[in-house]
Amino acid sequence: MTIPQENGIMAKKVDNTRRKGPMIFRYPKGVYFCLLNEFSERFSFYGFCTILMLYLKSRFDMSKSTATLAFHAFICLSYFSSIFGSIWADGFVGPYKVVVFTSVIYLLGPSLVTLSAMPIDGVDDYTMKIVGVVGLLITAWCSGARKPCATAFPANQFPNHMVEERNQMFAMFYLLTYTSALLSQLVTSHLRSGMQCMGQKTCYPMAWGSTALFTVVALIVLACGHRFFQKSPPATENVIWKAIKCMQEALAEKMRGGGVAKNDPNAHWLDLAYPAYDKKFINDVKSALKVNK
Repeated sequence: MTIPQENGIMAKKVDNTRRKGPMIFRYPKGVYFCLLNEFSERFSFYGFCTILMLYLKSRFDMSKSTATLAFHAFICLSYFSSIFGSIWADGFVGPYKVVVFTSVIYLLGPSLVTLSAMPIDGVDDYTMKIVGVVGLLITAWCSGARKPCATAFPANQFPNHMVEERNQMFAMFYLLTYTSALLSQLVTSHLRSGMQCMGQKTCYPMAWGSTALFTVVALIVLACGHRFFQKSPPATENVIWKAIKCMQEALAEKMRGGGVAKNDPNAHWLDLAYPAYDKKFINDVKSALKVNK
């Protein structure tokens, strides 16, 4: 909301209605649902990872080296799919819809893996292994695709003036993430080795079932917080694609021997992308490239 000033300039009205008390109690309501959703989803994922290698060796009869390779392929797929999740959110549907859609599909992953750990009359073992593999692929892909949005979405709930609250929220976000990781490792490990079920010395169905249960909890939390969420629209252009085109423009100018920075001996090669891209964005791309070195 804006109000006219005496000099005719429009200025933003300062919000004087902020709640008092500890900073954590001043968050927008939607943030609490985001944090609880992330806690539940991370509990599911880290619990999944805790017993995955053991499951691959016992259920799929893999050697230790093969199970290790499969486990790391699972993790790599999870992180690789984050790229597609960010592109989908920024360029098409926005972070909220990505979180909702991937959370719904994600539920199939632990559910199918749980099913694959249960002996079912009339279903051959090979079919159940295929069910388990499909569940693993769904879990890895959906967990990764929602990852960039799960971090950005709670931050989008804060209005611009709540800078301190937003910064503290990230600390709380990662505290809950690692707390859920610790608890999930303890719980799933105990359920697997501390119980016996279906004629087996261990109980993988119970352990996998706990990860599926927390996925359901995450979905319920998301549904309950629906009316409190600020749903930002997708960006006009995906930042990854924009960065690629910025580098392409700089390389093209370098090959042509042009660009406004060609006579500056201290200029970075990306500076040749100016003025097609503004200097702030060019500096952001430089920083990203430095991180990846």
